[in-house]
Order: sequence, then C-alpha cells, then structure tokens
Amino acid sequence: MNLFNLSYIFNHKLFKNSLVYTGTNVINKAIPFFLLPIMTRYLTPTDYGIVATFNVLLAVNVLRYLLEYSKKLKEDVNEISESFNLKEYFYFEGSSGRLNYVTKDGNKDNSYKFRTLFSQEMVKNNILMPWIAPSFSHKEKELEKTLVAIEKTLKVYKKALENGIGKYVNSHYIKPVFRKYN
Repeated sequence: MNLFNLSYIFNHKLFKNSLVYTGTNVINKAIPFFLLPIMTRYLTPTDYGIVATFNVLLAVNVLRYLLEYSKKLKEDVNEISESFNLKEYFYFEGSSGRLNYVTKDGNKDNSYKFRTLFSQEMVKNNILMPWIAPSFSHKEKELEKTLVAIEKTLKVYKKALENGIGKYVNSHYIKPVFRKYN
C-alpha cells in the first residue's frame, strides 16, 4: 500500500467524510461573509449589538445556567427553612427565573415587618437581597455565601416569631410605595 497514492487517498472513506465536514464548516463561515454587504445596508450598529448579545447568550447558554441556578437556590433555601420548621413562614416560591421570597408572621399572614427583618439580617450577613435576582456572574461561591447568610437570618427569624419581632428589627418597617407617577 502506497500512502502517497492520490487515488487511494481521494477514494478513502475518511477523506470523503472529512470533506463533508470541512465543506459544511466552510459554508457556515461563508454565508455571513457574503451576507455582510446586505446586512450592513439594513442593520444599524444597535441592531448588530442586539445580534451579538443574542449570539453570546446562545453560545454560553446563559438562560439554562440561570434557570438551574435559580432552581438550586430555591430548593436549598426551602430546605434550610424546613430545617428550622419555618416552611409555612418563610419560603421561596415561583418558577425558576421568577422567584420571590415570602415572609409571614405568626398568624401566617404576609408580613412587611418580617420582610424588613429578613432584609436587615441579610445585610448584616453582607447580602443585599430586596428581591431575588440571580446573575450569570453568580457561581457556587456566591450561592454558598447566600445560603449561609439565609441560615443565619432564619435563626433570628425564628426567634422573632417566638419572642416578638419588635426586639429584633432595628429600623422602620418596609412599606409598599404607591405613587401617582412612576
């Protein structure tokens, strides 16, 4: 067998399969190149920015990451809450990506007072969490830091349910804001 026999190389299955893969790759790269003059005529720089952002979101699969991160956060927080027997007083609800935390008082009514306590204690633990806003930059380290802070916060939350909230809140209570013009 002569390795330099061109007819053998061109007729070999590996060569033919490689040609198919190489050809499709070249076509995939060539299409945007040939469409560039058409696209520059119709797309503004802002449009290019939108397309580029969308391509990055697809390439690194940001949406899947955020949904999985949110799901894990919700499950872990609700486990911590359950471990303190607080699952009826504090919990995360909603679908992954649209999470909300619920704070309830001793009567199991939604409570801005307990929301204030939760926010206050989270800030004491170096987490600012007026709402749940996962980010692609949040990794395992940030998740763990948040869960540790929530665990410490729920210890205080439980004491406030048992002993009264007044002893634990060090500020004015959170209130909803309704404005005529936003």
